[in-house]
Amino acid sequence: MTESGAWSEPLAVGTFVLALATLLLVLVTGIQLRLARRTANLAIRPLLGEVPEPLEAADIESVSFGAPGRNREELRVGEFFLRRGEDSDVFQVSVSFRNVGSGPAVILGAGTDPAVTASCKVSRMYVPTGENVRVNVSALVTAGAEGARHLADWRTEGGANFTIFITYADVDGSQTMTTRAVVREYAVHTPFVERVEIWRPGAKEPYLASGEWGG
Repeated sequence: MTESGAWSEPLAVGTFVLALATLLLVLVTGIQLRLARRTANLAIRPLLGEVPEPLEAADIESVSFGAPGRNREELRVGEFFLRRGEDSDVFQVSVSFRNVGSGPAVILGAGTDPAVTASCKVSRMYVPTGENVRVNVSALVTAGAEGARHLADWRTEGGANFTIFITYADVDGSQTMTTRAVVREYAVHTPFVERVEIWRPGAKEPYLASGEWGG
C-alpha cells in the first residue's frame, strides 16, 4: 500500500464523522430555533376569552350600538346584553371578551354566524392583556333582511342559538385567532352565552372552550 493510500482511508472516515457532526449540529440548532420561536410566540399570543360574571357593584360602562338604533346603554363592565323588543324590529346584543393571553390583541374584524344584515361595532381595535373588548350587534328584523328569520324565530323547541365572533392577531400579525361566543335561549331560560370557543385558522376543533354566563 502506498503512503497516499494509507492516509486516504482515515481521511475519508474523518470527513464522514465531521459531516455527520455538522448535520447533527444543524438539526439541533433548527430544533432550538423552533423552540425559541414557539416560546416567543407564546409570550406575545393574545387570547380573547370569557369575562367573569359582573358583580352588582361592578363599574358601569357606556355601550354604543350602530344602526339601526344608534343608541347607548349603561351596562356593568362585562355584562351580557340582549334586546329584542316586542314592539320593535330592532334586535341588539352585546358580548364582552377579555384578553386572557400574554400579549395584546389587534382586532381584525367581527360578525355573526349565521350572517345577518347588521352593524357589528367593536369597542376598541387594540386590547392590552387583562382588558376587555365588546362586540355590539344591531340588526333590523324585517322580512327580506339577511338572517332576519333566524332572529325573528329565536325561540324554538330545544333552544335557538347564534354565534358572535371576533378575529384578532398578535402585534406582528403572525398569529391569527378567532373567538366565538355561542348565544342561546330556551323557552324556560333567558338568553345567555352558553360557551366561548377560541379557534385557530383551519382547525377542526377549538383550541380552548369554556363557560356560560349571562341571563
